[in-house]
Parts: sequence; C-alpha cells; structure tokens
Amino acid sequence: MGPGGQGPGGRGLTLARRRYERDDGLQAAIAAAGSCVKLAAAIGGVTARAVQGWDRVPEARLFQVAEKTGVAALTLRPDLAPLIAKRARAARLAELRDALPVMKAAAPATPMERRALEDWGRDLLTALA
Repeated sequence: MGPGGQGPGGRGLTLARRRYERDDGLQAAIAAAGSCVKLAAAIGGVTARAVQGWDRVPEARLFQVAEKTGVAALTLRPDLAPLIAKRARAARLAELRDALPVMKAAAPATPMERRALEDWGRDLLTALA
C-alpha cells in the first residue's frame, strides 16, 4: 500500500479493494447493468469513473438506477425507505387521480352505483394521501 492507505504509488484505492467497499444495492445494480460502464451509459449524465467511485447509489440517482436496472429502489438504498414509500404513494395517488374520471365515465348509469363508485374513489384517495 502507498501512503495514507492508498493504492500503489498513492493513486487511490485499487479497483479490487473498491469493489469490496460497495454496498449490496450498488453491486446488484452494476450486476444487473453488466458493468459500471454499462450502468453509467444507461442512466446518462454520469461517467463510468464516477460510478466506479460510488460506495452506494447516490440519493439523487436512486430512482434512475432503479428504473434502468430493474433493481428495486428499496434494495438499492434500504436506508431511504421513507422517501421511497412516499414517492411510491405519490405515484399511485397520481395514477388513481388520472383513472377516476375514466372510471366515472364508464360507470353504470344508476345513481346508486355512481354514488358507490364516487365513495369508493374518495375513500381510496383519502387512504393513500
């Protein structure tokens, strides 16, 4: 080892040592993408060298990495569970808000059935808020 625990010649950590410092979530993302180079290309706006330097998936890149690799955000960063749950709830709520007018338009014609659908939609939106 070089000075200060760095790699030979003091040039930073060796690639082999760096691999062991990555958390499981980042390793899963890299494996799913195929390599650091492929992960960087998939998410865009970041170099392979930057990805190689990550110890874990940065919060700012979490949902991009999850989307591009298919690895669940909770697997990538379990420490951010509240943020992940909040985002999932917001996405589901937006989906339901978009679907409710369509459901109302396709609803059966009787006032009783319409009222039941409206009550169901309101209860569901309230539960998710």
